[in-house]
Amino acid sequence: MSSFTVAQRLALKLYALKAKCQLTNRQYKMVTDLVEDVVNEYAPGFKCLSQYQSQRLVESIYPVKPTAHDMCPKGCFLFGDQTICPSCGGRRYKTNGTPARQMKVLPIGRYIQWR
Repeated sequence: MSSFTVAQRLALKLYALKAKCQLTNRQYKMVTDLVEDVVNEYAPGFKCLSQYQSQRLVESIYPVKPTAHDMCPKGCFLFGDQTICPSCGGRRYKTNGTPARQMKVLPIGRYIQWR
């Protein structure tokens, strides 16, 4: 991590905190604003990376992207071509057409090389 700037290292740590604590975007912005204010007392002009910049940085370091799979709202079934859960009758989609619930999986198999 030594090849990153101070702002980039801080961005990675704050972005990890966002994920670990399940912070909303608004809460994340409040934390970065606070950190920026404190750091500016010692290093005037310091700017935290935006959430977008932090996310792009993480994606450049970790190229594995999650794949989303639709599942029953109650979690009892993983949908393939079906739209109704055979176990409980739950619907795959909300009335606005978005999935009722999703499970994200990191497909790391193709990134692992055996030597």
